[in-house]
Amino acid sequence: MFVNKEVLPSIRKTGSYTQKPLTQAEIVAQSAALLVEQERRTAALEAETEAIRKNQLKIANCVNRLTNSNENLTVIAYGILNKVRLDKNKASSLGRKASKLSRERNLTIGRWRDPHWGEVGLYDISVLEQVFKDAGLTNKGAQKCCTIKKLQDTKKSFTAGKRAQIFFILNMLRGITRLRYLLKN
Repeated sequence: MFVNKEVLPSIRKTGSYTQKPLTQAEIVAQSAALLVEQERRTAALEAETEAIRKNQLKIANCVNRLTNSNENLTVIAYGILNKVRLDKNKASSLGRKASKLSRERNLTIGRWRDPHWGEVGLYDISVLEQVFKDAGLTNKGAQKCCTIKKLQDTKKSFTAGKRAQIFFILNMLRGITRLRYLLKN
């Protein structure tokens, strides 16, 4: 439309096309429209980047939960390895019982900063086995899952396969985040 109504008639009359100069008000209006669009895009990219960052933290946290130590685990990690679902209250209760039992046995309680749960304890596997058994939370259909040997095998297989894939995904997400940041600026 624009070409047929403005450009071609101008070329026919003068032999060339020159655009009409914009007034100050038109320049300000176009600049404002561009600024609003840029801010909308920036806000969308920032929201998406924040979502990616949160997912990276979740993935890294899961990797760290399962690969932290050969002999000490958090209550949640032990539950995951034994396919036992725990809510916040139950995990907290089991953690207190594991702390008490560890102190009774004079075992060291490690500390772990978990982004979801806050600072949590790292307990010896024998303590966690006893606490879960006393609470009736063992997976009766499966063999005893969380012996030291089984945990080491799980860690090795996890490290060999899944961990590499997860870190590859994390690096891809970091690359996308960097690329978006560069495109934004």
